[in-house]
Amino acid sequence: MKRIFKLILTVSISSMMIIVMNHHTTNAETLTPYVKFESIDSSKNIKMTFDASDNSNAIGNLEYSTDNNSYTPISTTTIESNVIYIRSNTTNTSISEAFKNINFNNDTKVSGNVLALLDFQHMDTCTTDTGCFFGLFQSTQHLVDASLLELTSFQLSDSMYSSMFAGSVDLVNGPTLNALTLSEECYSEMFEDCKSLKTSPTLPATTLATGCYYMMFKGCTALEIVPVLNATVGKESCYEGMFEGCTSLDIVESKDSTHTDPWSIPASFVEDDDWNNDMFSSSSACNELEEGNLVIGKIYYQKGTTTSSSTLTNNSKTSSNTTSNTASTTTPINSTSTYTAPNTCGD
Repeated sequence: MKRIFKLILTVSISSMMIIVMNHHTTNAETLTPYVKFESIDSSKNIKMTFDASDNSNAIGNLEYSTDNNSYTPISTTTIESNVIYIRSNTTNTSISEAFKNINFNNDTKVSGNVLALLDFQHMDTCTTDTGCFFGLFQSTQHLVDASLLELTSFQLSDSMYSSMFAGSVDLVNGPTLNALTLSEECYSEMFEDCKSLKTSPTLPATTLATGCYYMMFKGCTALEIVPVLNATVGKESCYEGMFEGCTSLDIVESKDSTHTDPWSIPASFVEDDDWNNDMFSSSSACNELEEGNLVIGKIYYQKGTTTSSSTLTNNSKTSSNTTSNTASTTTPINSTSTYTAPNTCGD
């Protein structure tokens, strides 16, 4: 299914960035006209290795630059520089698996906007196929930080970001996910087996879709914090397998000195078929959650630092707690980082 991003240009092009506004909302997005890779350690070059002849990597229409000035079509198996910029100068409607199994020689961060991989000159009007960014960075080695990667939040196509980072075992920080209205399976398996991911992005969506978060964090064995889920109308399989196999979770039924952050499915939540099947299966959450007996409206508690006020309602009872939005934090990474990649690898 194809959907067109109907965006209205609100300001002129400035410093190679475009600010666009969706005509349905007052929200603005910054569209950086490239995807940028650079080493976590600024003193080191990165070597990007891939198979340019592999059609499944969908790189035929992409071009690269090391100075964001002169661009060359990608036709080599290795690019080496301290910074690598990539964009599309033609029209793509899908770029799925473009960087699947790509290897970086050093810990790397990615920024810029993924829409530049479709058509950097028409990012405000580009068309996206179902699954257009499916598996984009799947099993990419030494990709550590994606916190500055821009993902559009307007009119998501079905499966748009499905499996985007699946199996990228070195990923510590994921991108911001600002979409309020989701599409079918848009984030399904997005971070599956990202074994270094400790905190999830904030998930502000209020309108869910079938399978939207299906197995989103399955196998994220380092994940310690569950994000707030504010939607009140469930959809089939919306939370199915979402935290399956997350063996570092620590969620309990009663507040104590360690577990101070409240977490709950809203009391007004309307269920749908299989909405939370295996949501916490094989995780280290409390038995009630792991065994699939989640109680809607009940307040559970997880670890966190108290910084701001939050109120959760448990049926007719209101409990006030001060809590940080821990799930939205970003793990600091810089040239002095002592980060060590795990030895295990996702499928």
